[in-house]
Amino acid sequence: MHAALAALPDWPPIRAERLMIRVGSDRARVRDFKDDLRHVLDNFERRGWILSYKLGRGDQGMIEIKKVPTPSQARALAARAAQGP
Repeated sequence: MHAALAALPDWPPIRAERLMIRVGSDRARVRDFKDDLRHVLDNFERRGWILSYKLGRGDQGMIEIKKVPTPSQARALAARAAQGP
């Protein structure tokens, strides 16, 4: 999960089922994956790697993560914002 989170400067919302596949979870049920994910994200929040997260309801619920960008990611985000739409 850490590698997936670290790869992007800005984490877009993603369905629980899709994230489960993306990170290669061995859980059979999305509900079990979300329980594990909640513990992992609580740990990331305590470490200061993410600012907050929200887990949507059900298997199709969206997972939203507000992460703390690395210094190089912060520069890239600032440059993107300066360019405008």
